[in-house]
Parts: sequence; structure tokens; C-alpha cells
Amino acid sequence: MQIVANNPEPKLLELIRALRGDPGANYALHFKLSRLLEENRSDFQLKIAANVLYDIFRDEEGTIFQLRTGDIVVVYQGDDRIMLEKAIFQVRYLFVDDPLASNENGSENEEFSDLWDLGFQWQTFHRVCQEFVDFLGKRSAPNAAAQQGYQSPILQKTNEQKDAKNSAPRRQEGVAVAIDPMGLVEVMQRIEGVDISKAMRNQPICAKSSGQEIKPLFKENYVNIAHLSKLLGLNYNLLSDKDLFKYITHHLDFYVLQTIANRASYYLARPISLNLNVETVLSDYFMEFSKLIKTATKSVIIEINVADVFSDMYAFSLARELAQNMGYRICLDGLTNLSFTQVDRKSLGFDLAKLLWNADMKGDLGTKENQRLAEAIRNCGSNRMILCRCDSHHAIDYGNALGISLFQGRYADRMLNPDTKVVN
Repeated sequence: MQIVANNPEPKLLELIRALRGDPGANYALHFKLSRLLEENRSDFQLKIAANVLYDIFRDEEGTIFQLRTGDIVVVYQGDDRIMLEKAIFQVRYLFVDDPLASNENGSENEEFSDLWDLGFQWQTFHRVCQEFVDFLGKRSAPNAAAQQGYQSPILQKTNEQKDAKNSAPRRQEGVAVAIDPMGLVEVMQRIEGVDISKAMRNQPICAKSSGQEIKPLFKENYVNIAHLSKLLGLNYNLLSDKDLFKYITHHLDFYVLQTIANRASYYLARPISLNLNVETVLSDYFMEFSKLIKTATKSVIIEINVADVFSDMYAFSLARELAQNMGYRICLDGLTNLSFTQVDRKSLGFDLAKLLWNADMKGDLGTKENQRLAEAIRNCGSNRMILCRCDSHHAIDYGNALGISLFQGRYADRMLNPDTKVVN
């Protein structure tokens, strides 16, 4: 598989013409990323999407075309439809908060991508490719096309609900303003003078099987962003820009590791988990941290968000192998009922997985979605699953019915200590 970003439209058209009448299994996968909200289609974000696709199709025959509008087209020569569905899922997950990827009710937006079977739909897709070329030929500046986005007359459908949502004025959260690059500079300067330990929180992960008492196993240590914002004394919403916030978390990782290493006897008295970026695990300061706590690495679980995994599968593989060889365990975080059914523990190599409770009840296990989830849990190993965001006893009952015995959330906190004042 190769990526074509230089003059891709005519090259795509040339390839499609060459495939006319080809008896082999050929598919074209079109991601309409030019329709993403502007804040979600930076060059950096589109490059991540292309890299995710390259990781999936790395050893396959075909070509990835990064169109100048922002769209991506994968021409794949093979008959593995599961691989194609996996590609759609993983790219969609990168933009899960955008209305192009997900509808307001959480369902998948069909406008996100199109899959063409070139054995039967060659003529129609050939016309689409010709439109790519014609569209850019009418523009004097490719960047203008990218800013406006491309919609093929063949594929265009009414999407009034999305347009209304995109054009609606955005509300600010409280009095905080959205962070921008200049604000980022201020934040990074302030962080250097803040005691991060004052913003650190912990929440237990517990074992609870039917008829048995709840038992704490380890505690997740993390930075409470709301409290950090107060410590910084700046009027920025740190969560308003995903790219800038991710940059901030890279630096927070350093300070968290430094804090724990400096007070190892306190933080590592019992097993803990830490939320870290893949880039952090591959860094020199993580190696230094590991040297300082070398006798306690087996007491530390590293939680990595599934979006970070999908953004660079190769880097995650390196980080996972490095950490596990040093004695750490890896927990895949941020999984939903839908996303968990798309990941494979054997291929990704993680030790534990965190599944977000979606308020389903024990009585909902008969639905097709929950039946698929139950099968995925069995394949992964129910003893490796942590059901989190558990706010009521219904979550515990639901998890136990699926075979899960590890839980995290405010209800579990209250079970351990009924008098606790929740600060998580």
C-alpha cells in the first residue's frame, strides 16, 4: 500500500480507468473528510487519518489518495470486507465528536464514507473520480477548494439538520474562553510553577461479583482538569481544542511521573494506574521514571486511550512492548460498546480494557448490540474487563450479567465508603 498526496486526483482517475473490467475484487473507500467542521480537519488531523489507514492496509495491494479537498480515497485490491469495515470504524472514531461522523442520537452518520464495489459500480465511481478532477480544475487555488469542501452531485444528499447545527452559534462553557495558541503559551508557563500534586485525584478500581463484598484492587491516579484550571488562574477552557489539549497532556504526563517518582513510597504503597500518552511511554523521561521505581513497575498499570492507539498503531505497538517488557501492564481506555467489539486483544496485546457503562440494564442483555458485546467480552476475557462510569447499582448488575467483575465509578466509591464526599 502506498500514499499518494502529490497531484492525487488525476492519478486516482488513471488508476480507476485501468481497473475497468478487472476480474479481481477491487473496492474504493471514500472518506468525505472535507465535510468535517473546520476545527476537525486541520492538516495534522487529516494526516493522522491517512496514517491510520496506512497501518491497516500496510501489507495489502492498493493505494491511498489524499485529495486536495481533504477527502481520502482508498483503492483496495482484495476480498476482505472485514478489513474495510475496520478501516471505516477506526477513521470514524478519530472524528467521533464531529456531526459528520455521528448523529445527535449517537448513531453513525452515513454521510461519513462510501464503499464502492468496482466490479459492479465501476461506471458510477469513475464519474465521481472525474468530478474530483473537474472540480479542482475550476479552482485557481487548491486551498480554496479545501476550505469549501467537495460534495459530488452524485453523492450529495440533503443534510439540513447538520447544516443547522454547524451554523448555530457556539456557547462558551461558563466564563472560560476557548484556548488558542497564544493561550497555550501562557498555560505552559504557568504549569511550570504549579504543584501538580494539588490537582491530582484517585479513584479505586474494585472487584465485585454477585453475592460477594466489594474489594479495592488498585487506584487510578489522574489530574483533575477543572482543579488544574483554578490553580493556573487563567480564564481558558483547556478542553476546547483537542489538539492543544493533547499537547498539554504530554507535558502533564512529565509532571505526574515526576510527582510520583518524588513520593514513590506514598503513591506506590498500593498498585495504581496512570493515564499516559503513547508518546510519553516512548520518551526518555519515562525511562528515567522507570529506573527510579524499578522495583515497583509491576504495581503500575498504564492506561492508554483507544484514540491514541488508533492515531499511530505502530507507535502504540512499540510503546506496549517496551512497557510490558519492563513489567508494566497496559489498559486500553475509552472504549464504548461499539468500539470494543472492533478491537482484538490478541493483535493489540493489551492486558486490561476499560468499557464505559452506557446506562443499559441487566434486562437489556437480549438486544443484538449487547449480544455482540457479550461475545466480544468472552473473546477478550471477562476477567480483563473494567466497567467504568458506574453511577448506580444497575451498572454492577449489568456488568456481572456480562461476566465482568471489575468496576469503577461513584457508586463503587460509595459502596467502599458510604460517608465519602465525591471529588472525582
